[in-house]
Amino acid sequence: MIKMMNGLTATPEDNKLFNELTQSVFGIDFAAWQARKVWGEEYECYSIVEGGVMLANASVMKMQLLIGGVKRLYLQLGAVAVRKEYRGSGLSRQVLEHILAKYEDTPMLLFANKGVTGFYPKFGFRQTTHSEPWLDLTDQTVRMSSTKTLVAISESEQEASPVLQKLELNDPKVDLCLRQRAAYSAIFDCAAPYSVNWFHLIYEHAEELYYVPEQDAMLVAEQEGDHLILHDVIAPRRFSLSKLLPGLRHQFPEVERIQFGFNPEWMGVNCRWETPEHDPFFVRGEFLVQGAFIFPHLLVT
Repeated sequence: MIKMMNGLTATPEDNKLFNELTQSVFGIDFAAWQARKVWGEEYECYSIVEGGVMLANASVMKMQLLIGGVKRLYLQLGAVAVRKEYRGSGLSRQVLEHILAKYEDTPMLLFANKGVTGFYPKFGFRQTTHSEPWLDLTDQTVRMSSTKTLVAISESEQEASPVLQKLELNDPKVDLCLRQRAAYSAIFDCAAPYSVNWFHLIYEHAEELYYVPEQDAMLVAEQEGDHLILHDVIAPRRFSLSKLLPGLRHQFPEVERIQFGFNPEWMGVNCRWETPEHDPFFVRGEFLVQGAFIFPHLLVT
């Protein structure tokens, strides 16, 4: 029998069994995310439990994706896991067939481990690609797509720019920024990504949070050598990257390039796109993305 639970129905025992499974398979559990009380009805877990042990699971995150500015429900599959001793017994197939039958007409997507790329096409999934947007910061100049002109940041502007405020994960500003997010990409984004955003902040980016007082915005930023990974800009309204660059250069003076973890056209950025090697990305059903796009880092489950 397959059991479904979500954040409103899961008992402490359900959470314990789920976390034991994910810890054994992925080396991570969801306890910190569960404890933060951000899990609602949008994340559903479908599990097979026998003898007080969760043997297999597949989860779906219900996402209102914005594609070309149009909102539509998609399901993102994740936490597809089977205990090692039960692999090859058909449990994953059983759980996936249950989900697909329940949501037969709902388009789906997922990121798969490279070793199982032959598994998902059996269920109607097809592999596709997405890209990464980059911006070179050369001679203190960037090209902004909104004006098609060059915007130079002078030394005096850099000196006058306020230092970004480092945030601790438990700072109330973090939750407030996530709740007030209203600046979205018209290319590809997700409306109301609060729950899944929290997951990534807890497990991946707790030390990489910065507040921009002038914009009431939060940055998720990580420096790697001479390039900055701007995983996300979480803001209550749109604003130009030119307003952010002085603070970024002050905080990360050695950075020469920015890699965006989201689609930054709403910030007036004209990027170059690269297609590096990602975990395989699969879709099932209609997926009407036109042109280059990135699946935002803080939306992956």
